Amino acid sequence: MKKDQINNQTQEKSLLRIVEESGITTTVGNWLVKCIVVFSVIIILRYVSVYDYGLWQLILSVIGFLSLLTLSGMEDVLLSDLSREIGVKNQNRSKSILIKSFVLFIGLGFLAAIVLFLIAPIVSMVSKIDLTYFLKILSVYFILMSVQRFYSLVFSAHWKFIQIQTTTIVNRVSYLLLLVLFILFLDKGLIGVVYAYVFSFIPSTIFLFIPCLKTLRYLKDVVMDSTYSLWSIFKEHGKWALFTDYFNNFFASVRPWIIGYFISVDAIAIFSVAMSLLGEIMGVVPLRQIFAPIIPRYIDDTKRFQFLYQRVMKYSLWFYFSVGIFVFLVAPFFVKIFFPQYVASLPFLNILLISLIALPLGVITTHIFYALKIQKRLLISTIIPRAAAIIFLPLLLNKFGLYWAAIVQVSASLGVGFVSVYSLHKVMPNIKISLKELIKFDYDDSLLLRRIFGAKFNPNKKN
Repeated sequence: MKKDQINNQTQEKSLLRIVEESGITTTVGNWLVKCIVVFSVIIILRYVSVYDYGLWQLILSVIGFLSLLTLSGMEDVLLSDLSREIGVKNQNRSKSILIKSFVLFIGLGFLAAIVLFLIAPIVSMVSKIDLTYFLKILSVYFILMSVQRFYSLVFSAHWKFIQIQTTTIVNRVSYLLLLVLFILFLDKGLIGVVYAYVFSFIPSTIFLFIPCLKTLRYLKDVVMDSTYSLWSIFKEHGKWALFTDYFNNFFASVRPWIIGYFISVDAIAIFSVAMSLLGEIMGVVPLRQIFAPIIPRYIDDTKRFQFLYQRVMKYSLWFYFSVGIFVFLVAPFFVKIFFPQYVASLPFLNILLISLIALPLGVITTHIFYALKIQKRLLISTIIPRAAAIIFLPLLLNKFGLYWAAIVQVSASLGVGFVSVYSLHKVMPNIKISLKELIKFDYDDSLLLRRIFGAKFNPNKKN
């Protein structure tokens, strides 16, 4: 066998192991999180009224609006840049990115907290619902989350998948225990949900401080690269990522208010349950956590990247199609047993399951756009379907009710996914994948399965 062939196979195996490690760790951790989330959801939906749950969704939408102040769209930009610099062992630049990211996250976190605290009475006056106390308590969330954003950047860029999952698990366990305390024992209702939501971030923020320092210990004596500028990155390509994030957040945050205005607060709760179930299903395999730090390191290696793109797209579509069928069959029994007052959300969930097809398309292409620093194309791919959804959502909501909201949501998701793939193939025509390739089980698939399960194989053998 030729030397270059051996090297290529070794590289592919190394890449496979990386994806395996990240995939197994994040998926197993995520399934554990899902089990915890199930109990949290059951407590909230069984012991909080439908109306109060609708109010909770409105409160969360305000948090979504205010998160725009934290420039959350910059996270993936910084992660992409940091992953690349770590990959080429540029420690000076890596340290610069980390320190400037920390200052950015903390500063904006305090800014968002102060603004939310000050505008809480205004939101209550405009909505004619007294949400002031809830929103003031939630202002603490932005401060805690700013620290956790930095943890996420550090652990993701250094492929510390266990620490990433630990953060989520500790958050979710804390949330569940606090819900038990405030809802079941103290009977606090909606304010109990707010307390649990905010205070659940405190244990992980403290617990992961030392692991974060240990991860960055190798940079202790490294001199910062003063040439790296967040402002330059923002002007070059960060602004497009930021606009994309703003638009997505705006779409998600404005939807409950539109539904509440045209239908009712109870309708917000019904549709939010369907959306929440869909969100948990989408997170069964956390594609973003797995591939956000991996894609930037391999974007310049055409052969390995093409292999990665095609396999991920193919297996993700297979997986989520199977998950959609499973949920369609099982969800009615789950909902009827644990929170029967939300059985009305099932028809909308069934419609929303169609958007699972677009999940791999959107997630993978998004991080490729970030790695290539062409977020302007991502913005264009996102803004057209989302803008259409915002425009069309109110038009027929009175006539078709929540069915129209579900149809608009699915249309927007599919639109973003397919437009993103089309735009990506214009930039990287060599990584096209056909429908036939997506549904066909080929030799490479069998080879990967043998590697994963440890079977011996002959690389030169053909079927």
